[in-house]
Amino acid sequence: MPRGGDGAVREKLEAQFVKFFRRAIAEYRQELNRDLSGPQVQILELLEWYGPSNVSHLAERLYVTCGAVTLLADKMQKAGYLTRERSEQDRRVVMVSLTEKGRELLTEAREIRARLFTRYFGRLTADELNDLANLFNKMEHYIEGEDHGRVR
Repeated sequence: MPRGGDGAVREKLEAQFVKFFRRAIAEYRQELNRDLSGPQVQILELLEWYGPSNVSHLAERLYVTCGAVTLLADKMQKAGYLTRERSEQDRRVVMVSLTEKGRELLTEAREIRARLFTRYFGRLTADELNDLANLFNKMEHYIEGEDHGRVR
């Protein structure tokens, strides 16, 4: 059988994958109970990890355009989750920073994610979780191009 399985297996896996992630995202957003998208929460996480960042840095990490980050940041600034200031070193550059309200939201989001993770994966054995982690790691390397187009 070719790598990736036959067409029927791939179609079934794709349908299950899409169904799972749509449901997980919907439940996450419902529990978070905010008008925030996944990428907006990711922006907050990036700001926590890297500190104040310019829009191009955030866009690169999210695999989106600078314009998309600017639109998201506009909404988030109005909600009080982040601030924007001109860089002292280069006045053309706008630096985006996390606010205390943004940090509080991140704490809440992580607690929700942990609960959902336990609900979704809590019945798997340690071996099953390890296998799943290895598969996701393999896919991540493939997506990032570290396998140069080959799946090992």
